[in-house]
Amino acid sequence: MAGGKKVPISPEIKAAILSRVRSGKESITDVANEYGVGRSTVSGWLERSVKEAPSTTLSELITLRKEVAELYQIIGRITVEMDRAKKRGRGE
Repeated sequence: MAGGKKVPISPEIKAAILSRVRSGKESITDVANEYGVGRSTVSGWLERSVKEAPSTTLSELITLRKEVAELYQIIGRITVEMDRAKKRGRGE
């Protein structure tokens, strides 16, 4: 967008762009080009969003750790149930 007129980007579009970039499936350049936004603009948004929302990142980390702990418990229960089923099948 070099030399072009700056057009305001709606918060919804900005959020969609950042979401797609954060997913890791698409590059900043590809998403920026699709929306007609400069790569450096998107990089700046990304950098500011990280600096402005460290508590969100921390709360997400805490949530993920709880989910992982719950999943380990589920895996443990399933493993025990499978072991019991195998033993019953062998007549033990």
